[in-house]
Amino acid sequence: GTKVRMLDFGSVLDTAQVRPDFSRPALHGRWKCVDTWGMDDFLKSMGISRLQRMAASKAPWPSWAFVQDEDHIVFTNHTAMGELQEEFIVNGPEYNAVDGYKRQIKCLATWEGESALVTMKSGP
Repeated sequence: GTKVRMLDFGSVLDTAQVRPDFSRPALHGRWKCVDTWGMDDFLKSMGISRLQRMAASKAPWPSWAFVQDEDHIVFTNHTAMGELQEEFIVNGPEYNAVDGYKRQIKCLATWEGESALVTMKSGP
């Protein structure tokens, strides 16, 4: 099935961080997750067991590192289960990523508005 992950930085970016040259947020740096919504439904749609979902809900918040050169992004997700890294071009071609269970997933990254990065994932 298809899953959607949206990282919305609108509440923490000020207008100086939205780059006027191409209306994209400047994400370069380290970020800490402070809120999430729909996590249980998202994990359920991925076939994650109830016990694993309960453990995930109690896990420490992840942090993220972004290395950004315009639309080229290297995204590292630092989680309690280890590090996951994705490299892609936003509004570019489909790319392959590996999830926390070492499964290959097809992804497509797009900008939404001036502060959100959306990735569409299809696979197991």
